[in-house]
Amino acid sequence: MDENTGRESVDVVQGGTRCVGCGYAIDGLPEDGVCPECGIEVERSLKGELMLKASPEYLAMLHRGSVLTLTALLLQLLNVFASAFFGMAFGMMGYGPVVSLLLVFAFVQFGLGGLFLLGWWMLSTPLPSLKDAPQANRARVWVRWLLVASAVLLGVRAGLMLVLSMGGVWLDPISMAMLVLVLVAWLAGYVTQMLYLAWLARRVPDTSMRKRALLLAWLGPVVFIVGAPLLFLGPLVAVVMYWNLLDRFRQAFKRIRRERLRQDKAAKG
Repeated sequence: MDENTGRESVDVVQGGTRCVGCGYAIDGLPEDGVCPECGIEVERSLKGELMLKASPEYLAMLHRGSVLTLTALLLQLLNVFASAFFGMAFGMMGYGPVVSLLLVFAFVQFGLGGLFLLGWWMLSTPLPSLKDAPQANRARVWVRWLLVASAVLLGVRAGLMLVLSMGGVWLDPISMAMLVLVLVAWLAGYVTQMLYLAWLARRVPDTSMRKRALLLAWLGPVVFIVGAPLLFLGPLVAVVMYWNLLDRFRQAFKRIRRERLRQDKAAKG
């Protein structure tokens, strides 16, 4: 009870606390109130939204998504190298159907691209406790929209390549235009993925991973584009940096799942 007003006193937030949903500074707000920006309960921000407190199902989805994404990325790289190697080798030996062979590699790449998108769909699963907050993480929402766009563009481009392989030369300009759209969607998707990972790193929590994701959000595209003329070393370096960051998240998800399992067993006695 407040001695001056005679009313029941209400504790307010202090210490530079920010909303877990939108990052709004909630200092001065009553602890039983809500964030004025996104509507999430202040109490939820005080408790935090650490992954260790998330459901086992959510943690499993993120872990499996990261594993699938990394696996698909590795297989895509191997497929690109195999395509280049066999294409040059068979071409030098005068092997006839080199185009047909490269087409097979191209369709394998499309399939692996689909697996990569599926992995990211799993990796961008919404945090259950924030489902009711549409502004909780816009980057995650954009990641999913761009995954859908990329999947559509990937399917259309695969269909165009199939028609082209059967003699539909008149579709070649359209196929090239689709390639440009795929690259634009990839670039936008990459940036939003890094922003989403930076948000996700706060729930791990790991400050170094968050800073790394924010750095790669702009450094990755720069290295990729600037280094592309240098025997494609730029894209290779960018992919390696991307791989390393994703693998750090995979390891974090695995560690958190083990710790959560240990805690659950201890709670059950």
